[in-house]
Amino acid sequence: MRVFRYLHAILLEINQGEGNLLQEDSYDWGFQGQPKGNPAEYIPGVGLTVVGGKNTHP
Repeated sequence: MRVFRYLHAILLEINQGEGNLLQEDSYDWGFQGQPKGNPAEYIPGVGLTVVGGKNTHP
């Protein structure tokens, strides 16, 4: 029973943390806004990878 309560507490904490992901970004990016950046892609076995070169974004 103690294990159940422990796991339940962990799941509640995780769920509360995920709620923060949906909140608006409070970082001040300045008057130009958030930079465009390059697109990224997840490649299994490699991970998150930037797609394209230095000058590929519009």
